[in-house]
Amino acid sequence: MTQDKKKKDEDNLVRSGIAGASYETIQKYGSAAKEHLVSYSGIDNENGIELQKSLKSIKEQGTNDKYTFSIRQQKAGWAAEVKDTANANAENIIAGRAKRKIRHDDLPDAPANHPLFDHVEIDAEGNIIVDSGTQMKFIGASEIDPTGAGNAERALKKLQSAKFQKYIDNDVKIEVPKDEYQQMVDKASEEIEALRKQLDKIREKGNVDAAAKIEKKIENLNKLKKNLRPSTALRK
Repeated sequence: MTQDKKKKDEDNLVRSGIAGASYETIQKYGSAAKEHLVSYSGIDNENGIELQKSLKSIKEQGTNDKYTFSIRQQKAGWAAEVKDTANANAENIIAGRAKRKIRHDDLPDAPANHPLFDHVEIDAEGNIIVDSGTQMKFIGASEIDPTGAGNAERALKKLQSAKFQKYIDNDVKIEVPKDEYQQMVDKASEEIEALRKQLDKIREKGNVDAAAKIEKKIENLNKLKKNLRPSTALRK
């Protein structure tokens, strides 16, 4: 083989490698971008899927002047679920992971409004991955706090209420706004420390019933803190 022929073959191999890598990159990022388009339209023509909710349908849903704030918050929660799904799947595609995140309501033949989970993850064959269920909670906003300064603290307080006890009892992972996650974890740590000090004083007084209540609060907060997860979606 002549030197020129060898050089030409090497150049061809390099060009083929670059072309292949470029095609793979374009396909990967194109598929990732498609996740965001589907989240808006609700229609995935490639796979023949229509989402139960999309950013477009949520925006177009009616409102009521009497309940403007609560309806806006409900819509924001739905939108966060849809947007988080697109964000997570775009990240999975770019990273080369086969799993996909899906709203439980969008599972084929699944009943709506699962009592514990908003999302699950599925494998490449569409099977639900064990222990992948998560609940999403964007609940700290207040009409009288437009800056959102107290959102994280209010959310943590609400998550400790009787209404949300089922998530603690069932050890459910709870996704919260990415920009409030660390504040909630820090606040939970502060509350646990304060409760432990309170518990020591109550034990010294021999008040068994009061001590049991504090112990339960500490147990719940520890579970809650352990199961908090930052979603890919921001509140702000």
